[in-house]
This record gives sequence, structure tokens and C-alpha cells, in this order.
Amino acid sequence: MAAYKGIGLALGLAVETTYGTAVTPATNWIPLTSVSGPGVTKNYVENPLLSDQPTREQPVNVRSEWAQTVTTNLSYQGLGLLWYYATGVTPVTTGAGPYTHVYELSTTLPTSLTAETKRGTAANADVAEGVKVDRLRISGSVDQYITISADLIGETSNAAAVGTPAYATTRTSAGSWQVGDVSWNSGTYCPNAFEITIERNHSRPGMMGCTVEPVNDYAKVSGRFTFEYDGEDWYAGLRAETVDDADFTITSGADSIRFDLQNLVIKGVTRDVSDGGRIMQTVEFECYADGTKTGIKITNVNGQTNYNDN
Repeated sequence: MAAYKGIGLALGLAVETTYGTAVTPATNWIPLTSVSGPGVTKNYVENPLLSDQPTREQPVNVRSEWAQTVTTNLSYQGLGLLWYYATGVTPVTTGAGPYTHVYELSTTLPTSLTAETKRGTAANADVAEGVKVDRLRISGSVDQYITISADLIGETSNAAAVGTPAYATTRTSAGSWQVGDVSWNSGTYCPNAFEITIERNHSRPGMMGCTVEPVNDYAKVSGRFTFEYDGEDWYAGLRAETVDDADFTITSGADSIRFDLQNLVIKGVTRDVSDGGRIMQTVEFECYADGTKTGIKITNVNGQTNYNDN
């Protein structure tokens, strides 16, 4: 038997109306650069009886869980379900082409997704139900494509025949050469690298006799920028405990993704020196809600009529 190859790695998503009730076939497909994680894990409990056998009696699985991390290129189209399930507020769409889709944080999140992982040329797909986006991370650095990775958690999964991916008609990957300046505290700064993380901090409750949907805690929005060290603005902001919004936009023609980092608090600034060349500084930050702003707003402009168009 020939070994399976990673060619054709993809993730298919479908919206569940009832938590843990799988929906097939997948309606939104995303080509991937990598997938990692255990998939299904079993929570075994050993029998405590002191039997006369040479080993403990066979354990019982009391709960199955599923988890994996998927990574792909950040694209201007086809990622609406990931944005929505990581943020929570039903997206607001305006315009008449191009269309503007706005995502903001909510204390509650949509029910769940069914996630179908097509592992390249493998004969079967792994179809997980009750899937939540626990963490979303966007990162970029000079001369690289920008990546987006999602930590997914689910109830369990089953093997199924591989579906036929139907990707977005237009899918344009975003690169570092399309990133604009970062605006903050009345200044503009050209980044060398950046990372933004949205954590939803789900907990998996163990209940007797029933299946309970994971519950999210407070969201955490954090990240870092790397800039050339050419002034004291960011370090001065750290010392002064400055709280201000920051934003930057990634643009390709009429398509764009803007990140509004609201109530940004600088948590640290490092300016390490180890040689005679250019000094870089890394700014660590977190963002916070204030009753009007939610901590982050993502504005995606593209040609898709609906935020979740494939």
C-alpha cells in the first residue's frame, strides 16, 4: 500500500444548529499549510478494585475529546466562519460590492461547527462535531506570507469518506508586503513583524449523564509588534501607562483587512543589542473592553456578499 501524501490538505466547516450534532457535507473549505494535534483523546478511569489479576482491570472511557490546530495563509476571502466563531458578534455587512464585514468580540459565542479534516490523499476524513474556535492567531514577518492559525476543540470525531472541497472562487493570500503602517498615539510606525492572538478560554465541564457544551471565559486579546528602534515613543508609553487605540490595514487592490486594537496597554518593550547592526524593539501588548469598545475590531473588505461565503 502506498503511503498517503499531504497534497490537498484542507479543512471543511459547516454550521451546527444543535451543539454536537454533526452537519455534512462541509459548506466552507479552507486549504491548509499544516495541521497538528492529537485529534480524539480518551479520558480513561481505572477501576480501583484490588483484584487478584496481574494488572488493574480494564479502564473505562468516561469522556472523549477532540482538538487540533490548523494553519493557513491569511486571505481576504473565505475565512468568515473562523473570524465569526472566534469573535462572537454576528457580523455586520454593508456595501454593494466590495462588501464590508465587521467582526467584534462578544461575551457569548455561536453554538458550534462541524469540522472535516482532509489529510491530503488519505482515504478517510476526520469529521469532528461540537467544534469551537478556542484561539486564533495571526502573525506576519518581513518577506513572508501572513499566517492565521486556529486552535479548535470539539466533542469527538468519526471517520468518513473524504468530501470534495469547494474553495472560495477568489482566494487571495495576504503577504507582508501588503501591510501598512501601525497607527498609535498620534504616530505611525513601520512594523518588521507582528502577532495578534484572540483567546476564548473555553472550559470543558464534566457532567454526569449528559453532554454539556464548553463555556468560554473572558476573552484575551494580546500580541506583539517588532519595529526598528529609532525613538522612545513605545518605551515612553510603557512608562506613562498610556492607553490608546492602535490600528493597521493589510491591502490588496479593493480587498483589505483592518485590525483595530482597542484600548491597547503596553505590557513590555525589549530593545536587546548583541551586535553592531540595526537595533530592533519588540512591543508586547494587551487590549481591553470599556463598555463601548470590545478590545478588537476586524474589518474585512472583499467581493463576497455574505461574510460566510465560500
